[in-house]
Amino acid sequence: DPRLAADGVTQADLEEQFALQLQIRETLEDARALAAKLGSAPSHAALRAKLVTARGAYPQPMLID
Repeated sequence: DPRLAADGVTQADLEEQFALQLQIRETLEDARALAAKLGSAPSHAALRAKLVTARGAYPQPMLID
């Protein structure tokens, strides 16, 4: 897109952004896998609460919705 070049966005910028997106995706996959392992066991409720957004009106956003 020529508008990117006009704004000073370089190929290196795009590659860095892509690498960051991959890291974010991997982190979310890891978090979702951990939440699945924790399940709904009462002993893991506190940890799960720090990881997964609670249901209800205006909850504190967490890593996993």
